[in-house]
Amino acid sequence: MYGYTPEEVIGQNISILTLKDQPDEIPRILERIRHGEHITHYESIRVTKDGRHLDVSISISPIHDVDGCVIGASAIARDVTEQKRAEEHLRQAQKMEAVGRLAGGLAHDFNNILGVVTACAELLRSHTHADEKSEPYLTNIRKAVERGTSLTRQLLAFTRKSKVQPQLVDLNTHLKDVTKLIRPLMGDDVEISVLTHCPSAVIEIDPGQLDQIILNLGVNSRDAMPRGGKFILETADVEVDASFTEQHGPITPGRYVVLAVSDTGVGMDAATASRIFEPFFTTKEIGKGTGLGLATVYGIVQHSGGHVWVYSEPGRGTTFKIYLPSAETKLSGQVNAPAEPSLARREGITLLLVEDDELMLSLTRQLLMDNGYRVLDATNGADAQNIVETHPGPIHLLLTDVVMRGMSGPDLVAHVRASHPEVKPVFMSGYTGELLAHDQPSTQSVPHLEKPFTHTALYKILDAALDGRSE
Repeated sequence: MYGYTPEEVIGQNISILTLKDQPDEIPRILERIRHGEHITHYESIRVTKDGRHLDVSISISPIHDVDGCVIGASAIARDVTEQKRAEEHLRQAQKMEAVGRLAGGLAHDFNNILGVVTACAELLRSHTHADEKSEPYLTNIRKAVERGTSLTRQLLAFTRKSKVQPQLVDLNTHLKDVTKLIRPLMGDDVEISVLTHCPSAVIEIDPGQLDQIILNLGVNSRDAMPRGGKFILETADVEVDASFTEQHGPITPGRYVVLAVSDTGVGMDAATASRIFEPFFTTKEIGKGTGLGLATVYGIVQHSGGHVWVYSEPGRGTTFKIYLPSAETKLSGQVNAPAEPSLARREGITLLLVEDDELMLSLTRQLLMDNGYRVLDATNGADAQNIVETHPGPIHLLLTDVVMRGMSGPDLVAHVRASHPEVKPVFMSGYTGELLAHDQPSTQSVPHLEKPFTHTALYKILDAALDGRSE
């Protein structure tokens, strides 16, 4: 579980498995054991030989001699990393459901209040028809009611209580039309691009709600680019399998249309990104935003059977990836899914995997090993560079994240290419290839794998890199 051989750990202090930047908890645990106490399901974090962090559940019992004295301890540790991840997904879903119920109740009560305000304003207008001084105040009341009504509509869209009329929509065609609505919002200093990576992208959704998704994301992108930039809309189709759902959370297997909405704006940190879909959460100034735009996007996507991910780094822009179930079979009447292509196993191929997210590193490593790759891994560019220089055998492939702390993926590839031109690089990133090409032109000639990815997409792009093909 920890990656050590018996010879490497016998005689070592058990603290080699603990986090170095936190107080060592093991002496306190052993003190409890010395007093004969049993410890069950103690949860902590352990560090593997290659630096990964595992969530573990540990049960420890004292070992007694014939006289009843404690002479040692027996410990059983279970890796609960995946369980913890699933629990976090569940907590987030429960939180959003609870907030949705609260928001739905607020919208209902607020609508009643607005109804009273509207009625009173109309009665005042009828009784003070000749009073020109009252007219501006009544007009302001009406405008305030209209703003309040708009807010409740967004709340109802988030809570899925608004009336919707789903239709079959080709997203490729729809995006070309909706850009006419976005253009005035963006201004002359923002370049808008629409890129379709699949011949058709048929989904079943209320067209008005689809417009709402794109416009809300467009407004956010506009605010994130005060000095102008690039706003990119991209479509693709993807087959989501069971392994993808296990790695990427609550999404069911099947065929999906992906809408990627990217900007070259200021980006955001991880703490902000983790809260952006919460109703009323906003980073904008008072009076500049309600905090409902992204909550509305989240509600519509969930109601449509889809899922949304966000990728962002301060100073590097933002990409939203929206997965919506494909409705191509409803349009064509065909129900047979295309056969999955058979992919060759890659026994004997050594791949260096570089990813600073430890969970992503672990999951990707397992996918690669399942297909026969021999995997070396690192969590940063400096360690990866050291592996390249010291590894005794050949390294055939370099699969690296683009945005990392310290040395970036493109910088790492440049160093590796200079000394080991035979190593074939592949980038992976939550950002789209178009956004990366705009931000870092040096990435254009390197194949690019977009997160989240299926195992098929991973194997195909690596096969193409090995064979020297453009994928």
